[in-house]
Amino acid sequence: MFCSDCNTESLILEARFCRKCGAALPTNGAPKGDNRAARWLALPFILIGRAIAYLSSFGRSGDAGSPRRAARIRQSTLGLSGNAKRVYRYLAGVTLRFG
Repeated sequence: MFCSDCNTESLILEARFCRKCGAALPTNGAPKGDNRAARWLALPFILIGRAIAYLSSFGRSGDAGSPRRAARIRQSTLGLSGNAKRVYRYLAGVTLRFG
């Protein structure tokens, strides 16, 4: 496939933009695969996984918000940048919520 603006050949068949000028490459117009069936097949596994995660949260001791745990999180992020600390806090929160 060649770019219509700069006539550069695309090395990647699935590329949507030219690697030299950034212009949109022409597509063949073929629709991408419909994954509705895959979504419906995955739905029972997702629901079962969420139910297990919800039920397993009842057995915890409830120390998720303890000051000792917060101090450990602060201590483990001492050398990180602000953005890295923000990501770490987000992931720690997700882990505490969903196990």
